[in-house]
Amino acid sequence: MAGPAPGADGEHRLSIAVYRRILRWYPRAFRDPWAEETVLLFAELARRRPRGAASTAALWVSHLPDLARGFVAEWSREIGRSSRRWNPAVPHGALAGALLSAATVAGNLGSLWQTPLGRAGSWLISAAALTVLARTGRVSVAGSGTIGRALRNGAVAGLIAFGAADLTATVIVLTSLDRLRRDPLQTAAFIASRESDFRTYQLHELLGGWVYGSAAGALLAAAGAGLAAAVSRSRRLGQRRAQR
Repeated sequence: MAGPAPGADGEHRLSIAVYRRILRWYPRAFRDPWAEETVLLFAELARRRPRGAASTAALWVSHLPDLARGFVAEWSREIGRSSRRWNPAVPHGALAGALLSAATVAGNLGSLWQTPLGRAGSWLISAAALTVLARTGRVSVAGSGTIGRALRNGAVAGLIAFGAADLTATVIVLTSLDRLRRDPLQTAAFIASRESDFRTYQLHELLGGWVYGSAAGALLAAAGAGLAAAVSRSRRLGQRRAQR
């Protein structure tokens, strides 16, 4: 995957390079046979569009949903292969935790999430993470697993995922206290809390985030995993009846 696609003009080189870099985040099982062909197809679509920022933005808006779905689907397949050796809660929770941590880090980069594109990106990343957590239940019942097992695995995956996001938030806060002291919203919240020290206030906020975030994450992931498991099992039963 080296260099721009053949025939790409100067205006589309950046889009093609970004698309190529995004595909590098896909699992190797997809990249090795399909990545270059996918890049060439995207390059051809890019060259057919007229020049201009509006046309480039429209191209990305039309492709981002497919990239997100493909990312989740391909990594879910990769996780499914890994789950034969691991409890599916571990890889699913780790992948969802990486997505939520990425959203947490990006949310602290200036005013990124205050823009429409930033908010859309935040929702997209969060939805991808929740989809990964829900698929824990589907993998759990793929063999002889029960709905109860899917619920337990979902809760564990949620604890792993939201624990990773909480850990990321903790590192950001502890390394950015000076910046947070100058933030008007943080200052107003600190004054309203009636805490005696800003550091103590932030630590209490972090502790509350760990407790409530982990509990909510476990419940949300368990519910999603249980629903996905029930739907998966119902479909399999329906297919078996149809084959009889």
